[in-house]
Amino acid sequence: MADVAREEWYFVHNGQQGGPVPRQHITDMWRRGEVGGADLVWREGMSEWQPAVTALQLAPGVVPSQTPDFPSTGTLNYYAGSAAMPIHVGFWWRVLAYIIDYLVLLVPGFLINLIFQGVAGAVGRDATPVQIAVIVTNMIVSISLWWLYFALMESSARQGTLGKMAIGAIVTDEAGGRIGFGHATARYFSKILSGIILCIGFMMVGWTQRKQGLHDILAKTFVVRR
Repeated sequence: MADVAREEWYFVHNGQQGGPVPRQHITDMWRRGEVGGADLVWREGMSEWQPAVTALQLAPGVVPSQTPDFPSTGTLNYYAGSAAMPIHVGFWWRVLAYIIDYLVLLVPGFLINLIFQGVAGAVGRDATPVQIAVIVTNMIVSISLWWLYFALMESSARQGTLGKMAIGAIVTDEAGGRIGFGHATARYFSKILSGIILCIGFMMVGWTQRKQGLHDILAKTFVVRR
């Protein structure tokens, strides 16, 4: 019973999407006529959206007397004009996407290190200033590789890296739209903060309401199903 009370549901009514809200909230809305039995609802774990009367086993025979206007603010979050409710991607799916991206970048990263190691070996150990310059340049190129990969791909028409594409996820802004290169850059470097606090910033995806890491919250972005 406690698990049912903690369930978070999303719903679609008159072209407007709302949620997450507790199960009881939707039941109360049904009784007030704010949600119809044919309106669609969804919660995590369901394979697809279902009619509210079926999914929530609402009492039959309740005929709404009127359909009041939906509030623009308050407990519910609305995504007006969208055909479907965004489904936020959870922690382990995002871990899988990162592993895929890591494997993708492993080869070019290895080749870059190999090239710079060859240069360092060619100049000799006695050329200390040159050695330092080679090491610093190697670090800059390696960091730029990761930054440009994430920033360019997440701001592209695909809205996601190869890892995110593999799991069917995209990165969006607060309005559900595509982010720009500068926005994607800010999101990428915000991950430094997520990492330096013992990776708690990344783990926040597991317990925040809309599955945002600290970097997502700072950059005002979301990772949702395509």
